[in-house]
Amino acid sequence: MLHTSNKFDQIYSPKENYIEAVPVLVGYVEAQQDVKLNTDLDHVWKWLVLEEEIKK
Repeated sequence: MLHTSNKFDQIYSPKENYIEAVPVLVGYVEAQQDVKLNTDLDHVWKWLVLEEEIKK
């Protein structure tokens, strides 16, 4: 299940002259869970580990 983080990344494309607001979603899974991201969509998906991101 995914949850909203109430945060958005904003990406500016100077070539096409637009700003895209991208929602940041949070999902919780077991550490051993095999996660498969949907590659059929036009979006860029990235799987991150919360503990590693907090350290940044």
